[in-house]
This record gives sequence, C-alpha cells and structure tokens, in this order.
Amino acid sequence: MKISAAIIARNEEQALPHCLNSLGWVDEIVVVDMASHDRTKEIARQFTPRVYSHPMVQAFDIAKKFAVEQTTGDWVLIIDADEVIPPALGSTLRAIATADQTDIVEISFCHYLLGTWIRHSGWGPTPMPRFFKKGRMAFSGTIHAYMSPDPAARRLRLDSRAELSIQHFCYRDASHFLSKMNQYTTLEAEHLFRQGHRFKLEHLFLAPAREFFARFVRGRGYADGQTGLILCLLMALYRLIVRIKLWELCRSGRDRAEDPYAYQRSRVPGSSPPGLPSPRPGLPITACFICGTSPGAPYQNIEGFQFVRCPTCSLVYARNFFEQPTIPYDDRYFQERHHYPVEPNQFEPTFGRLLDKIASFQPSGRLLDIGTGIGSLLVVARQRGFQTAGVEISPWASAFARERFGLDVRTGTIEEAKFPPASFEVIVLNHTLEHLPDPRAALREAHRLLSDDGLLVIGVPNVASLMALLKGSRWASWQPGEHIWFFSRGSLTRLLHMTGFKVQHWEAQDSFPVVGYQPLQIIRRALNAIATWTDTGEAMLFFARKQHRNASLPSDHPPAAATTTSRSRPQGPACDPAISR
Repeated sequence: MKISAAIIARNEEQALPHCLNSLGWVDEIVVVDMASHDRTKEIARQFTPRVYSHPMVQAFDIAKKFAVEQTTGDWVLIIDADEVIPPALGSTLRAIATADQTDIVEISFCHYLLGTWIRHSGWGPTPMPRFFKKGRMAFSGTIHAYMSPDPAARRLRLDSRAELSIQHFCYRDASHFLSKMNQYTTLEAEHLFRQGHRFKLEHLFLAPAREFFARFVRGRGYADGQTGLILCLLMALYRLIVRIKLWELCRSGRDRAEDPYAYQRSRVPGSSPPGLPSPRPGLPITACFICGTSPGAPYQNIEGFQFVRCPTCSLVYARNFFEQPTIPYDDRYFQERHHYPVEPNQFEPTFGRLLDKIASFQPSGRLLDIGTGIGSLLVVARQRGFQTAGVEISPWASAFARERFGLDVRTGTIEEAKFPPASFEVIVLNHTLEHLPDPRAALREAHRLLSDDGLLVIGVPNVASLMALLKGSRWASWQPGEHIWFFSRGSLTRLLHMTGFKVQHWEAQDSFPVVGYQPLQIIRRALNAIATWTDTGEAMLFFARKQHRNASLPSDHPPAAATTTSRSRPQGPACDPAISR
C-alpha cells in the first residue's frame, strides 16, 4: 500500500515549505508547478524529485487532474500549497489506507484568513473528499477543482476537530485576497455566461446584499469579530465584481467565455480577414472594420450620433459619424473647448507618469507622437533624452508646437508625413486612435515606421469600463463629433494582432482624480477602487511590440480616401487619462 500526495503550485515559495514539511508520512510527493516566477520549483526539488511543469490554467481542475495522473500510489491525497496536514491527521489517514475499509475520505478544514482562524462567515469546517483510492474521483473542470466521487465508492467522514482537519492558510492579507478575487471573479463570470445566465441590473445590488446576509447573519459572521465583518464585506464585493464581469461578457458578446485563446491560436500576426471594409467620409459605416460583422442593435443615440456595437468583437462605433457635422481641430478647439495649457512646466506631472512607463520598456531612442496637439508630450520626452518628432492634423496646433517649443511637428496625417521606414523606436497614440477615420491604416503605417521590436503605446477610452456602465449615455468619453471608435480590451488586442503587433502589457486607468471627502466624492473614490481591482477603469493603456514577419503587411485594402483626411486628437494634458475631459 503506497500513499501519494499531489500538489499544484504557482508562486508559492512562502507557503510551500510548510506544506511539504507536513507530508513526511506519505510515500511519494508530486508537485506540479504552473509557470511560477519565484523559487517554487527550486524549493519543491529539495523535498521530491517528482516536480513537473504545467501551463498556467485558470480552471485548476485541469492541473490537479494532471498531478494525480503522475502519482504512482494506491491512495492519493490532494493538497494545496497553502495547506498543512497536522501530525494526527497524517497518522489517521495512513491507518485508514492500511485498514482498506473505505475508498474516499472526507476531511474538514480550519481556515485561516487575514491571520485569524475563521470558524463562521461561510468558512466553517465543511468536509471535502481529499483522500481517496486512485480512480475513485473525477474532476469537474471548475475554478476550485471540485471533484466528483464514484457513486459506488465507500465513503468516510472524519471528525471536524482541529487536529483532524486540514489547516488552510488561504488569504494572508487584504491585498492577497483582492489579487485572487480578480482571477476567480473572471472565471465565475465566464462559467455563468456559458450556462446561459445574463446580466440584470438588479443583481448588482441583490447579489452582494444576499452574499453579505448569508455570511454575516445566517453564517454568524459577527461571531468572528472585526475580521468576520471585513471578510463578509469582501465576499459581498466579490459577488458585485462577478456581476460586473458578467455584464461585460453579455455586452461585448465576445467568445472568450467559450475559449479564451482560440483567437490567438488561429491568427498569424499581421494577417487579417479578406474583404474588411475601410470607413469612407460621407458614407455610413456599414460593417466593423476589425472583423467585418454588420452593425448590431443600437447602443446609444447621443446628439444625433448613432452608436452601435459589433456583436462579434465588441467594437462600438458611431455608425453615422461621417454623415454628421463634426468638430474642427482649430484654435478654438484647443483654447476654448479643452483649455490646453501652454507652459512647458505644466506638462511634467501629466506626461511624466506616461514616460516613466514608456522608459521601463524603451528608455531612450527616437519617439514619434501621433496626434501630438501642441506638443505637450514631446516637450517632456525631449527633456528626458528622447529624440522627438510629432504629427498633428491641426495647422494651428502644429504651428504652435514648432514656434513656441521648437519641436519637429509635421502637419497632416501619419501617411502624409512621409517618414522613412524604421525611423522610430517608440510611437505613441495617446487618446488619438478613437479619432482616426481608419485606425487600421494608421497602425499599419506605425508598423512600417517602427524599428525591429519597436514599441507602440496606445491610450484609449474603455467602453467596457464601470463608469460607462453606470453613466450610460452620460459617460463623458462619448464626445459625439470627436470620437468615432470605442474599444474594449478584447477588440483592441485583436486589432493590434491583425496589424502586426504583440501586446506586452495593458492596464486600466481612472480618468478623474477625486479631490475632497464629500459623500459623492467618497462614492466616486469607492467606484474608482472597484474599477482598479476589476480592470474596468475608464481608460486603457497598451504597450505592444512590432512583430517580425517575412512578408509585408497584407494589403487587403488600399488606403481609403478617409486616410487622407485623418483626424488625430490634439494631445496635451487633457489627453492623459488621469485628467482627461
């Protein structure tokens, strides 16, 4: 009779030694590492030679099934890296295996959260089948690896005393909880979506309220003191985030819930489906320029602009933009509509943050700012050692940048600028892409102008943001007459991939700093915090690298007339997501 312990781990260098030290009573330990970035594998090899690698998967069931398959024992103990087996429990399990009078053993838990043993709040000693004869359990493919026992198996439930319970040290502090919450809420929302659940506004309020009542009142969370109250509030927040992410899935109609990686596997960088339409001035937009799908149902109607959403890739756009009067980018746009500052020292706080992030990917070199406006970003970039150039559609703004700051700013579109190939190491489109009549053509030109492995930086409003949900037609980023396209994370990633870029990093950002502590300001601070935790901030910032290819970009569409009248958002402090609009 041989007993094996199966463990999956990812970045568990702190917890794993305690777990492995508690397994001296087993005959074999199998550790499956899921792409850890710390010393997890090195530590595991100090205890066992049977250490395997497995791709990072969101549904842990897949990795646990793999771990069990690597074991050679007659009995298997499933244990997580943040769990410890007390000596009394280990002796009991070995005695049970030796007696051979049962097939599955259900073991209770002692949960330690935020440094406290939690006995209530929904974290009680619920028994789970963790010790079993090999072949008697099946895996379900869910978030927390729930296993299904063989109906014919003999089952034994151990006493729930602490010495016979698994010690589970699950959340070290609030930051650890929130980091895990972002991962788990995404998986649960996708699971609900696949089962046919759809978003309902009332669930934003009912789901958190029910969760808190179930844990704090019925689950006697109050008996766990202040820690119990905090945990119940965190779990109510968890339910809120699940519903927000379900809303995002329902709204975008994306296929991520079916297979998050299907699109990436099926595409070659720089390729795009044949026959995709290019927008043309004076005509309505008849199909999505990313995937070619016909417009979906009306999304918003604001000041005569009809916003629709692509049911395939989630792109939102103003269908009749090119038939409507639009806002000219003249001196009044800069001086009256957006009140752009004109002193160089006013640019440093705003664009210094963006350039700090750019420098972490590309610390120096030649930088091109598309839609540079009056040259706000270029002034700071030049002070930090970059060789700078800009492109601006507005004759007034480009002349201002040249005369006031001595910048190299060309008037016109990026295609009209006629830069030679591989001219830049960094190209920035900071809140510019949503203004361009043909973003695909602009990104192809950016690809041509970047050197090998050059960095592309894009900032855009996030149509899948929490504030877009809450404000609806009052969302400030609609800006009818200026903004044409509204991207989600998925749609912009897809566009970058098809134009020859690979996303290195992305982040959601808040658009407004909150000053003061009045009731409405406190609410806004809370909403900003939720948006930060759930990657649903009002703006997105992407960093992407130019991909190597043997062939040039596909020319399924020659540059349309729209590209010669391309709009570019004049850039200045108002384009930084932190203080935009």
